[in-house]
Amino acid sequence: MKKYVWSYKATVHGGKGFIKGRVEAATGFEAERLVKDDNLMVDSVEVKLVRNAKVSEAVA
Repeated sequence: MKKYVWSYKATVHGGKGFIKGRVEAATGFEAERLVKDDNLMVDSVEVKLVRNAKVSEAVA
């Protein structure tokens, strides 16, 4: 399955701040899930597709 680069802005628990970053995922829903699973202090996540970003070719 092809992966894309998504930028995200996550609201921290209690609305005290936010976290920004990028994540590689096949869909926007998967990107949101990856961010929430990685940080338990996140309440909500907004994701946007990054058009001109290269996906890493690393294979595990």
